[in-house]
Order: sequence, then C-alpha cells, then structure tokens
Amino acid sequence: MARPGSPGPKLTDLLGEILEQFRLVGEDIVRASTGKVVQFRPQAKRGGYGQVGVADGNGRSILVSYHRVKFALAWGFLPRTVDHRDTDRSNNEVENLRAATHQEQNRNRARPGGLRKSGLPRGVTRRRNGRFTAAATVDRKVLCLGTFDTAEEASANVEAYLKVEHGAFYRAA
Repeated sequence: MARPGSPGPKLTDLLGEILEQFRLVGEDIVRASTGKVVQFRPQAKRGGYGQVGVADGNGRSILVSYHRVKFALAWGFLPRTVDHRDTDRSNNEVENLRAATHQEQNRNRARPGGLRKSGLPRGVTRRRNGRFTAAATVDRKVLCLGTFDTAEEASANVEAYLKVEHGAFYRAA
C-alpha cells in the first residue's frame, strides 16, 4: 500500500482498469457496469481537459483525462502523452487524438500569430549590413539556414525547413 502523499500508480499502469471499466461506443465513452455515457465536462483548473474517475483496484478512484481514456479505448494502449491534432482541447474525436512525445506536442502547440516584438517572423534576425539571417532550433540545436535580402525570403526558408523537420506535427507560425 502506498504511503499518503506518495505518487500513485502511473497512468500507463491503469490501461487494464480502463479497458475493463469502459467501452467506446461510436464517439462516446460508456461505463461497462452501468451502460451510461460518461459526460465530458471541461474543468478550468485542469486547463480545459475533462476527467474520468477510474477505479485502480485498491478501492481508490484515479482521475484520468477524458481524451486519454478515449485514446486507450480506441487504440488499446496508453502512451505517455496524447496530442490533439487541431490543438482544441474539447475536440476529443478519435481521429483528432494521436500518441506523441512531449517534444512533438510542443511542436504542435497553438502559437500566437503575427510578428515578434522585433517586428520579424520567427527564426529571422536582421544583421548589421541590412540583410536577414534565417535560423531554426531543432532538438536544442540552432541551425543557420542562410542569409537573405528580405525578411520574407528568410521566413519562407525557416518555415519550409521546419515543415520538413517536424512532419505531421508542424504548425505554421
């Protein structure tokens, strides 16, 4: 038995409990014991994510994010993180959920649009000679993509490089 205040079971350890206690009927999560649909209620203190109580086998109920339960029921495994493709936390359709690493989720996060404080797009800096340098950071390494006559050319090169590098997790600035 775990001590009070000690971390509970890992979410990945709850897969068997989730598959036993719930069913996926269409796009709805249904409790196997009652046959009732589990309602999605976004919670402000959880960043807009809804939660579902899962009994852990020791008489305790563990709160698990609604989208994680739905992903586990649809695909039969529970990754460390589940990403919403469209970044909409309330869109919990199975097609919108995918397994992702923390790094991939950061690549897909919603970013405020527009220019930075400097007035230049992401990855673009102005050099003293008036030209523009394009650079991209991938895996904590800065890669210089070249020097260009206009900020638009430099920005286009940054975005093209990131689109290839990030693949399905690319999100335009």
